[in-house]
This record gives sequence, C-alpha cells and structure tokens, in this order.
Amino acid sequence: MKTEENIFQTECPVPLREVEKLSHIILMQLLPALFEEDMAVFGSSINAIQELASRKRKLRLRPFKCIMKILREEGAYGAGMSSFGPTVYAFGKMQRS
Repeated sequence: MKTEENIFQTECPVPLREVEKLSHIILMQLLPALFEEDMAVFGSSINAIQELASRKRKLRLRPFKCIMKILREEGAYGAGMSSFGPTVYAFGKMQRS
C-alpha cells in the first residue's frame, strides 16, 4: 500500500529514545505481566505502547481511537490497533451470563 510506504519513509527510523521507552515497557511491564497472568498490568502496558506509538505521529484515524476509548471505558484492561489499522483489539475478562 502506497500510503504505508510513505509513512515508513517519513517516520523511520524511530528515535532511539522512543525505542528505549518502548523496550522498557515491553521488558519491565508487559512480559512480566504476561508471565504473572496480571491482566490489569498487561492491559495498561498495551495502552502505554499505543500511546507512545501515536504521540508524535498522527497515524491513527479518529474512528479507531474512539473505538479503543470506548472499549477501555467499558472495562477493557487494554486496547490497541494493529499497525495502521483497520484491526482494533482489546483485553478484558469474559463475563458469563
């Protein structure tokens, strides 16, 4: 897709400081939470990664951000978007009726 090629050309390489922050979130929060089965910390790690990835770049489309916000407001521990979309995902507890 031409649009993605243009984004990679203008946004890469990612500044080292951002890579360090991302690595810290993954190694010190996300992976331990996954190992410890701590859904709340895992979800907040996903949220932090999404925030870091979109902070300086306007790569996300508004509808996707709205969907992720609604998912969090409705109880998802974390929500994100695959690459540049269109897939949105969330993590939470299953409620049984």
